[in-house]
Amino acid sequence: VKVFEHADHMKAAIEAKYHVIFMDYAMGPDHLNGAEATKELRDGGFAGKIVAISSDPRANQLIIEAGANEALPTKAVLRSFLVHLAKEHAKTLSSRA
Repeated sequence: VKVFEHADHMKAAIEAKYHVIFMDYAMGPDHLNGAEATKELRDGGFAGKIVAISSDPRANQLIIEAGANEALPTKAVLRSFLVHLAKEHAKTLSSRA
């Protein structure tokens, strides 16, 4: 897990080949917003999952329209979603063994 303060450096995320990116919308003045960053990721070839996590439903919709796969209804759901992803990842690893 890596946390970035803002989304201005999407090239690093593309090169790191992350499997999942959680995208907030507002990341401060003078920085890309979540929809712009998501579009940049998709235009750059990122094929992983992008999950919108804004507390504003309209902002989540804008991120989805820019190429995110889904949105969480609240940031409080993020912890549960991460636990679910970890379990799915563990299943994948055990099936390879």
